[in-house]
Amino acid sequence: MLATIQYTFDEDVTVTVDALQLTNDSVGGDPVDLTGIGFNYDATSQTVTWDYSGLPSLPAAWYTATLDASKVPDAGGLKLDGNGAAGDPYAESFLVPQRGDVDLDGYVDITDFNRLDRAFADGESATDDLVLPFEGFSRRRLRPVKR
Repeated sequence: MLATIQYTFDEDVTVTVDALQLTNDSVGGDPVDLTGIGFNYDATSQTVTWDYSGLPSLPAAWYTATLDASKVPDAGGLKLDGNGAAGDPYAESFLVPQRGDVDLDGYVDITDFNRLDRAFADGESATDDLVLPFEGFSRRRLRPVKR
């Protein structure tokens, strides 16, 4: 289950809830309805969080989260440098795994079973070296373009 998507910037920015677009890439890039999503920007830590916990769970699939650069300016009006060019969006793909997909490859198969079996045989709990619940992701610092 995806709970949050979070980004931290290297300076204070103005960001709005509609700066994030989410598409389901497993079904051809269909947009995900974000109506009712929780949103918070903490200017002290320069961190924005979109909270999905109050929405229905997203189905297991590959998704792309995209930040619209035009909706993330700094105090001087400089737009987000998403992926290396001035004003381009920042896009990142991620997997919301299906239950049992321990190695996060998009499939539940014998590899997942063997990894769990090995972990328990070694006396580890399932979460010692395995990522079982998927809570969300937090990414590197993003910055507006300096020109």
